[in-house]
Amino acid sequence: MDDMFKEKRIYMVLFLLAFVMIVQTGLVSADHGLLLEGISKYYNGSYEDAIINFNDYLAEDSHNQADALYYQTLAYLKLNNVGAAKNNMNSLEEIGYKFGLLHWELGQVYLNKDGYFDSPFYNEAKRELIKARELGIDTAGFHKDLAVTHQGLGNIEEAINEYEASLAKSGKTDDYINLASLYRDSGQLKEALTAYEKALEDKRDDVSIYLNMGDIYLGLEDYQSAIDILSKGVEISPSFVAIRTKLAVALYSNGDIDKARDEFELIVEQNRNIYQAYYYLAEIYKKEGEIESAIAYYNDAIKYNGSYVRAYLALGDIYLEDDSPYKAMAQYIKALEHNPEHAPAHFSLALAYKNLDMKEAAINELRRAIHLDSSHVQAKRMLAEMLKE
Repeated sequence: MDDMFKEKRIYMVLFLLAFVMIVQTGLVSADHGLLLEGISKYYNGSYEDAIINFNDYLAEDSHNQADALYYQTLAYLKLNNVGAAKNNMNSLEEIGYKFGLLHWELGQVYLNKDGYFDSPFYNEAKRELIKARELGIDTAGFHKDLAVTHQGLGNIEEAINEYEASLAKSGKTDDYINLASLYRDSGQLKEALTAYEKALEDKRDDVSIYLNMGDIYLGLEDYQSAIDILSKGVEISPSFVAIRTKLAVALYSNGDIDKARDEFELIVEQNRNIYQAYYYLAEIYKKEGEIESAIAYYNDAIKYNGSYVRAYLALGDIYLEDDSPYKAMAQYIKALEHNPEHAPAHFSLALAYKNLDMKEAAINELRRAIHLDSSHVQAKRMLAEMLKE
């Protein structure tokens, strides 16, 4: 159950007890009746009517304003009337009252949870949530809101700390997933995997968790772990092409070529638009020396993704190795049409020009490659050699 809802339910129970006691002792005056009626309307969701009741009460009773101002502020916040809510909060401070819950509620409005505004106001939300924390708010839901705020401001470490605080109090699965995502974005991959594992304890059938974990293992080049976790995801959702594609890539990277081929062939049967599958099938056939099949699959990859630079470069490499520099040059130029700042493509084009004895053109491409990637050792070495000639 949401922490804020729990807190409000406690207030509601206390209100009902007080109401019963007042009725039983016959102490309900006309103005206190307005207050109680307003509180009742607030909890029933009739916020505009509640505000009217509180206004009437405040106009008649100038001595006991705190309760009316408190609940009227909550009603204003439910209606996203930030200006009126802040005026009330200032009035409460003037008579000596500060409520952490009001600042939390205002922070939630700034977070735009109900989509009332065009976008969240993270700086304003942070200001109000910090005030709420200073006034003693320390629940799981509060820490989660503060985490979302820090995340929106790009304060990743602070967001991680707040999600950890939220989890320490509640252990909600969604918080583990959010925390894992933050760990991943900040490069803390082992911590991300641990958080995803905790999330899996409650969400064994959430395929996206297996997919994300598989991605991390692939990035760590721990291919067997990637295969293990992605296989579990495929068992849960065999028709989910994205996770099957990741599994096939993991198998290929791990050297399980026959299994990888089977997976990629199954993928293109399920969805003919998955261009990566064609690319890896081409790579497999190229390794096996079946060049014509490789060329066909590279062309299929390009057919389904006309801007797939890797496929153009791979085709160009085949033609260059086959002593067909003009054909290679054509593929490299196509790659650069789609990505002019691709340093390896400039280097490959330089190789084609060199094979065609086009020295100046080759030198220009090498210089472009080095300009785009100053760590390109091959380009530097080749340029130095050509300048000596």
